Amino acid sequence: MSANMAYLRKVKPKPIERWEVEMELLSSMNDFEMVGEEEPVNNVVALFRERGHEFSVFTVDWVREAVVLVRVKEGAGLYSKLSLFQAQLELAEEILSIPISELQRVADSVTEEIEHMQEIFLYMTGRCGMTLLLNAVNVT
Repeated sequence: MSANMAYLRKVKPKPIERWEVEMELLSSMNDFEMVGEEEPVNNVVALFRERGHEFSVFTVDWVREAVVLVRVKEGAGLYSKLSLFQAQLELAEEILSIPISELQRVADSVTEEIEHMQEIFLYMTGRCGMTLLLNAVNVT
């Protein structure tokens, strides 16, 4: 698959022990078992406008120069686990890889639909206080 091409790919979680041991390492697509082949996405803007709400950002693959998003099992809540990372790892069904060079076009395509939203992304490097933070955010 071309490094400049967006694609979808089915995945399944690896055994839990694997990521519990390596939680301190950077996340990567190697955190999942790949299922089947990569499905090229010819129009990533159209796909994101239609299905972007199904995915959450998982990691940046600096080698492939792509952002990797994860779609979890239908009906599974991302906040059902202690952390978003844990939920993504345990509940993942599909990844969407978008070349970094395409991100601005994707963002521009949904600007009007999300202009009323104010997103605040908090990144915590440790686990201390994460559960409390998630519970507080879910209440508001």
